Amino acid sequence: MASSPKSKSIYDVFLSFRGTDVRKSFLSHLYQALDQNGIYTFRDREELRKGDQISATLMKAIEESCIAIIIFSEDYASSWWCLEEMAKIMECKEQKDLTVLPVFYKVDPREVREGRESYRKALDKHEDKFRKDPEKVKKWRKALFDAGNLSGWHLNDEDESELILQIVKVISTHLNLTPLYVTKHLVGIESPVVKLKEMLNLAFDNDVVMVGLWGQGGIGKTTLAKVLYNSVFRQFDGSCFLENVREASKDSKDLVPLQNELLSDVLSLQNGLVVTNANRGINIIQHRLRHKKVLLVLDDVDDLHQLHALAGEGKCFGNGSRIIVTTRDKHLLTCYGIDQDHVYEVTPLSDHEASELLSNHASLTLQKLEIRTDLVDSVLNHAGGLPLALEVLGICLRGKREDVWESILKKFSMIPNKTINDVLKISYDGLEENEKEIFLNVACFFKGKYSEYIKKVLDSCDLETTAGFDILIERSLISIGYRIRMHDLIQSMGMDIVRQECRDDPRSCSRLWRYDDVADALSSDVGDCAIKAIVLESPELKELSIHPNAFPKMRKLRLLILHNVHISFQGPICLPNELRWMEFAGSGPWIPKFPSGQKKLVSIDMRKGSITEVVKHFKDFQQLRYIKLDDCESLVSTPNISCTPNLEELKLWNCNNLVEAHESIAYHDKLQVLHLKWCPELCVFPNVLKSKNLQELKLSYCLKLERFPDIPDELRGLKKLSIRHSALKELPTSIKNLVSLEKIHLDMDKNPISRPSNNYKLQKLQRFKSFLRQIVFPNLWNSADPCMKIGLPNSNVSDLLNCNLSQVEFLEDLSCFPWLKILILSGNNITSLSTSIKRDCLSTSSISKDFKQLKYVKLSDCESLVITLNLSCAPNLEELKLWNCKNLVEAHESIANHDMLRVLHFKWCPELRVFPNVLKSKNLRDLNFSVCSKFERFPDIPHELRCLKTLSILHTAIKELPTSIENLVSLEDMFLDICKNSVSIPSNISKLQKLESFLSACSPIVFPNLIDLANPCMKVGPSNLKLLDLFNCNLSEVEFLEDLSCFPLLQWLLLSGNNITSLPTSISKRDRLSVLSVSYCHRLQEIPKLPPFLNYLATNGCESLQTNGHLTSIDQWVHRELSMVDTASIAKCSWCSFYLPKGEMPKWFQPIEDGFVSFMASEDLYDKFLGLIFCAVCKNEVRPSELYWVTYFNGENQFILDEMGRLDQGEIFIKYFAPSDLWKAVHFDQIDGSYAQFSIRVGHRTKTLDGSITGRGEGIEKWGFRIISKQLDDNLKAAIRDYKLIDPAFLYEVGHDSAGPEAQSSQIYEDNPTEIGLSRNLQTSSRMLENRLIEFDLDCPPSSYVPGEVFDFESREFAFPGYFCPGDPRSLGNKKWKLVL
Repeated sequence: MASSPKSKSIYDVFLSFRGTDVRKSFLSHLYQALDQNGIYTFRDREELRKGDQISATLMKAIEESCIAIIIFSEDYASSWWCLEEMAKIMECKEQKDLTVLPVFYKVDPREVREGRESYRKALDKHEDKFRKDPEKVKKWRKALFDAGNLSGWHLNDEDESELILQIVKVISTHLNLTPLYVTKHLVGIESPVVKLKEMLNLAFDNDVVMVGLWGQGGIGKTTLAKVLYNSVFRQFDGSCFLENVREASKDSKDLVPLQNELLSDVLSLQNGLVVTNANRGINIIQHRLRHKKVLLVLDDVDDLHQLHALAGEGKCFGNGSRIIVTTRDKHLLTCYGIDQDHVYEVTPLSDHEASELLSNHASLTLQKLEIRTDLVDSVLNHAGGLPLALEVLGICLRGKREDVWESILKKFSMIPNKTINDVLKISYDGLEENEKEIFLNVACFFKGKYSEYIKKVLDSCDLETTAGFDILIERSLISIGYRIRMHDLIQSMGMDIVRQECRDDPRSCSRLWRYDDVADALSSDVGDCAIKAIVLESPELKELSIHPNAFPKMRKLRLLILHNVHISFQGPICLPNELRWMEFAGSGPWIPKFPSGQKKLVSIDMRKGSITEVVKHFKDFQQLRYIKLDDCESLVSTPNISCTPNLEELKLWNCNNLVEAHESIAYHDKLQVLHLKWCPELCVFPNVLKSKNLQELKLSYCLKLERFPDIPDELRGLKKLSIRHSALKELPTSIKNLVSLEKIHLDMDKNPISRPSNNYKLQKLQRFKSFLRQIVFPNLWNSADPCMKIGLPNSNVSDLLNCNLSQVEFLEDLSCFPWLKILILSGNNITSLSTSIKRDCLSTSSISKDFKQLKYVKLSDCESLVITLNLSCAPNLEELKLWNCKNLVEAHESIANHDMLRVLHFKWCPELRVFPNVLKSKNLRDLNFSVCSKFERFPDIPHELRCLKTLSILHTAIKELPTSIENLVSLEDMFLDICKNSVSIPSNISKLQKLESFLSACSPIVFPNLIDLANPCMKVGPSNLKLLDLFNCNLSEVEFLEDLSCFPLLQWLLLSGNNITSLPTSISKRDRLSVLSVSYCHRLQEIPKLPPFLNYLATNGCESLQTNGHLTSIDQWVHRELSMVDTASIAKCSWCSFYLPKGEMPKWFQPIEDGFVSFMASEDLYDKFLGLIFCAVCKNEVRPSELYWVTYFNGENQFILDEMGRLDQGEIFIKYFAPSDLWKAVHFDQIDGSYAQFSIRVGHRTKTLDGSITGRGEGIEKWGFRIISKQLDDNLKAAIRDYKLIDPAFLYEVGHDSAGPEAQSSQIYEDNPTEIGLSRNLQTSSRMLENRLIEFDLDCPPSSYVPGEVFDFESREFAFPGYFCPGDPRSLGNKKWKLVL
């Protein structure tokens, strides 16, 4: 984005005048005065004015000028040339912000704008002269009117010299208002400028508007503010950009120069006012500027006093003024009164923008050196979208070799770049001590960790974390969601601050996080040290040798976290009493021990360790708030926590020998979280629970726990209760005292569990979830207790999956669950949900309010369900899913008219027969009938449904789609698969103009012939269709594809498994078609000329392809690909694959033994390579398989590529690669000598249906290979021959003008036999396939995936060869394939 249209001006002033009036008098004096003042002025000469059109030179001069002065004299309008010039000037005023200043030289302005006297006479003559072009004179009249209304100078008999001095002064002042310099590499600036202009609201002049730009250092705030300033500053009476206010105003005295600069710039004073005192300066600014419309930018502000001294409180300037403030401190903007709607956060550049900016500074597009993509990506990742970093790194790396790039990146990963670091460190330097400590801890240890966890850790270290986080966010140093986020370069800056404390001795640093430093510091007990925190989280298990007296010398140590380490020391290791947070997750026989006296430990988290010494002295741990013990095999009973009065969380996980929960658990006043998980021997638990502040209780996988404690008193804190995999048989009636309970989770328990009737007194319960557990619900309808009939008024989720329910009478009174949003009853034995709707006691008015919050209902595997529920009781329902309800017969009428329903799924409901006749649910987006084998009639759609985008009809008994299908005007994806009957597609499917995918597999369909239709609208076809999949649809012809106006955007055409005999010839003109599959079309006899941009072709299994030229098209296509690859744009991304029927490997390919090929090449020879093409012939019947290519460069593995496919015995697969696909970047400057060795190993491995891998190449009978190259010169041919670099038979030379594939062949040896072209040799690749059909067993669809029995048909939409098409030998035998949809 340009900084301003005028920033590109060449001339300061353009003079427009009538030479006969003023050239030798006023004009010459004015021009001389402008020139003497250094004002570069354009004035034309009479000799330029020739011909009937104004010269291009003058036009360009006007466009390249900053100011235009029009001297209106008496005879000015008589010159059509002057008028044309003046019209161009006024045009540039509107379009290019050209400043226009008129001088009325001895003429009245009214004469100019109103066309009086000499101007009227001149215009009359022009009208007569340009009678054939009246618009020209009309344009001049308007331009004269507009120019005559401009403010300028009027000279009659006054002193000309005085007027010239005034003009020069005004122009000099105007030219001083030059745009600010902005770097030429501007990326990603346009969108922010547009947004900021909206915030400035420049059209509104009734008030002063203040806008803040906030972001971290180096993010581009100043650059953005400059571009914004340049684009708008001319719209103000005065403007000023005060850059780097923070640095320029170290104290109040330093604000005085800034105040003087502000007054001088806005008032355009030559000498300026002299402000001597900052406080007096505030009053002067307010007095002198209070009536001026001012644009003021205050850049890099870090103190509120700076804003008050330079802009007052926003009342120093006149209405229409705009104040823009850039800062790293968001809170500063809030304090100054800038509301959040006017604060713009400047964010890092996007990946694309960052790549462009780096390329600009590193000159990647200009330098001859090619830099590996992974190195460029590493730089981009390091910079993280920070413009300053991209600029510095780009300049640093410009013109460097790849090895230098690697070295510089490695250096910067250890030592930050000083320029970048100094800018970022400014934000840190402005912090107070509390925030500095928090920042360094986050940078060194906790980036990416959960924010709540970090807060607990840092709070325990006597830091005010909540306030500190808030300040760090406002200073753009961190951002917080569930995790703490910090820019990589800011993290590097923080780590470098710690490293600078002492680079040679880690014990003198405040924080340690690298393994070597930690091991060094803990291996001895030498002297006192400054270490405050040690956090070592090794990605792999590390051995750590700790001296038993290392820790006592660390008197400042507050934080110790050791993960994935093995401590070999056997016995107690003494830890300092000052330690606040301890985590150990590793192994080793060590025992943590503390000296005598009070401990300050707040949290202990031990995994696979011993805490025997800690438990013995629990009375000394008065500050302990968090205990987590994991895999502590020695623990038999939980600790007596009465000695730890401040304990808030107790978590015991995987303590396999834990038998008893100590009685103190039941009475602890501050305990909030109690987790006992995976403690299989736990059987003793207190009889009562009175911990009044307990908020969360989890008893999971405690397989011997049989009794839940009584709750004698109300527990107002407990909100979450989870009991999973226990031996509980019932919940006590005292469960009612959990009055604040919001969530209950009961899963997979051994016994049926009864919910007491008074569970309905849990009025705050929001979510009840149970899975694979028999639950006995009380029937509240017949209860005499009126409290029960209140139900659960706050419940919004009820998930009762596989709970063996046969009735849901607890749902009878819908008013008991008014806020229910999600209802899941899958896997139960319920027969109906409709009884509660049909009860006489429920009036229409009550139904309208019952279940009004219900949004999601899922019923799966409910084999007793016969009819769906009446949806009128759930007016806000959005999703209804019924899966595998095998006895469901009827869909209730209310489904068809529900206004809020978006998703409606019937899957695996084989008895579904009754469905509403019409469908009017106007918000429906996704409609699915899958494996509803008795569903015969699709509903009519009487009105347009503008929301429905996905329609799936899979394995149904539908025979036709209604003509009203045209009303699905927004339909994008249509699936019509495995239907039992022949399905007729109505002709008006053509009206579905938004349809992008039509997929119909294994369904005999009747597709309309769009060509013969009388209605011209029908001939267009779905104009947005990109994917047409008619796999195994029993089609005998595809005439509907003949007309190119049908499906003009088609990209994928999948016709495998049909009875077609030919393809339409027009297919060659489908320029967008990239994938064509006709595999296993047994009657296909001919393939016409193929589309120009086809990447993929499958013809395997087409045994009827004749030898009368049917392969010529394929041959031509292959040759086209080979002849195009020398185009750079193709060579970088070109690939193609195709499968051929059974046959011998074409002789055009050279066989390679054992799937391995190797050759030598110089850089010049390698540059000639355009592509490498491989051929594989399958040896035997192959299951789902994978072909792979492993490439080597000078013996080192470079790359592995693979391609999934399914090959039958004797079938042929051909694959073309560009060299860069196989070897990426090749660096000849890094090898010894002139030649490098290139090797490729090709192979095949098979994946069985159970997912295991078998075979390493035995499935391929033959491999073939060729290298496609440009024409080789004689020197290269001689080198190949003399040094035996490459087998000449491998090389195939192509040229732009070759007439056929055999026209260009290798001529390295004169006696090399003439090679036979593809068109002749590929004809040998036809061999018959047995024509046998696959058997599908779909009447009893499975409800789960069984490996080896179920064929996952989900990927059939790609229909690549070998996907069990009719005739595919893998479908033979007695086995029936089941289908997972």
